[in-house]
Amino acid sequence: LKEWQEAEIVFVNPDQAQKPVREAALKDGKTLIMATPKLKAGFLLLNPRKICGNPSYAATIRGAFRLGKPLSWEALGKVDLIVTGCVAVDFRGFRLGKGGGYGDREISFLKRLSPRAPVATTIHELQLVERVPVEAQDVKVDLACTPRRVLRFP
Repeated sequence: LKEWQEAEIVFVNPDQAQKPVREAALKDGKTLIMATPKLKAGFLLLNPRKICGNPSYAATIRGAFRLGKPLSWEALGKVDLIVTGCVAVDFRGFRLGKGGGYGDREISFLKRLSPRAPVATTIHELQLVERVPVEAQDVKVDLACTPRRVLRFP
């Protein structure tokens, strides 16, 4: 995936479904920024050279807290790729989150800092639906990666 190959700094949300993405980022030598659950403690920055050779553990919430460096909203900088979770995504690129609004807040904030950063999500084919309900604050994704294909949205 071109967006992945070109990215040096990757934001990935803390959902368990994105653990493989966080682990892959660290294994590929990318700097990882992860939101803390429910944004209670801001963000964590994980430098792949400082995780003691254990990307699988560092990609967990517990490992990220132990091996990562805390970052406040104010200290957050530019990212090259944003990876978020979702319950479902429709063919227009709108995502349905878990209802807390954290994903939309994270994406909106990061897009202000990095307007050119693509937003991606990982889903199973069954999570691709015809239409999800959309509210004013909902943010679209640019691409969705399933085990079988990559979908790009205008």
